[in-house]
Amino acid sequence: MSNFSFYDVRNFDTWLSEPIGKVNQSTVRSRHMQAMTTNWHHHDDSDEMFIVVSGRICIETNQGKVHLKEGESHVVNKGTLHRVITDGFVNIIVIDNL
Repeated sequence: MSNFSFYDVRNFDTWLSEPIGKVNQSTVRSRHMQAMTTNWHHHDDSDEMFIVVSGRICIETNQGKVHLKEGESHVVNKGTLHRVITDGFVNIIVIDNL
């Protein structure tokens, strides 16, 4: 696998998600999002970890909201209904087994 730069952002509209590596059975993805709200969804077979590299996100679940800023992380447990909300540009690392 080649080296990856978080700051090498290509043109995109509101969403860009790229796998950047594997750790054991999990995929590590760099995700760029611009002022958007994802659809409500859940993952039956995988937890999903979010690490904020830049910007701020809100992870809304059926159990409440978690607000994250640069350097913070949160794990959404498998089976949990959730969506991600951003106001502006964010770069996050997502680790999951999807």
